[in-house]
Amino acid sequence: MAFQTTSAQTAQHKDLSDIVENISPEKTPFISLIGKGKIENVIFYWAEEELAAVGQNAAKEGADAREHADNLLTERSNRTQIFTKTVRLSGSSMVNSIAGNKQKLANQVELRAKELKRDMEYAFVGTAQASTAETATVGRLTAGFQAQVDAANVIDKAGAAFSVADLDEVLTRIFVAGGTPEYVMCHPRIRNAIVTALTAGTNGYVVRDIGHDKKVVNDVMVYASPVGEVKLINNELVKFDVSTGEGDILIFDSSMWSVETIRPYELTELAKTGDYEARQLVTEVGLKNKAYKSAGLITDVIA
Repeated sequence: MAFQTTSAQTAQHKDLSDIVENISPEKTPFISLIGKGKIENVIFYWAEEELAAVGQNAAKEGADAREHADNLLTERSNRTQIFTKTVRLSGSSMVNSIAGNKQKLANQVELRAKELKRDMEYAFVGTAQASTAETATVGRLTAGFQAQVDAANVIDKAGAAFSVADLDEVLTRIFVAGGTPEYVMCHPRIRNAIVTALTAGTNGYVVRDIGHDKKVVNDVMVYASPVGEVKLINNELVKFDVSTGEGDILIFDSSMWSVETIRPYELTELAKTGDYEARQLVTEVGLKNKAYKSAGLITDVIA
């Protein structure tokens, strides 16, 4: 007996979380690079542990066991933030014919999902927001990237130009602390300044571009620093002030960061009080850096 199975069906409805995760990953590069986790409280905690400082270690024969201090534990915490978008379509717009758009409600949900994920990326890297409790008028905020970097790994340029020496210094500080940075992420206009500094003839840096004899290349994708290679990543949502031309440079190991979810993406049909259809898309997450010394930050660089 012939019958149709689900494997033969095209245009099946996708799970909402799949839709959100697969939407333009290049538009949210930070979220796309880091890990994912689950939590159970709106304020969540974790601990960082450090090895004791290195020192001379030579015991005499037959010596008693030496006293040793416990490893240093540092407690960290952050809050979750609720991200939400709403879709409303009038009864007429639901049936009105629009070229190339038959599933109007589904299309609007997908658009709102794209916007929500970009809002999340912006909260993580574009605002420098601290963990903040809810007020009478504003929802609670999760601490973003800039608030989860050890102060010793931050260089504030205060409107000055980018220098390769500053990047090397932050990378070295992270390396000495035991970190292994992989990425340098910033707004495209700040990246232009980085590329200019790295390729300037007076700096003596060597740019290798093999196999592009008919292409003009004005970019640096990988920088081999004195302590290892890092990839340069564009992110238009990283903190950048258009009025001043100043922005931040984020330096990090993606394995140390994660989006912690307490409420996964949920689409709810809202009660009808008129001639329209309404849906609410909600998720609640927080950002976590497992080790503050594994990341670095150069702030307020002029483009």
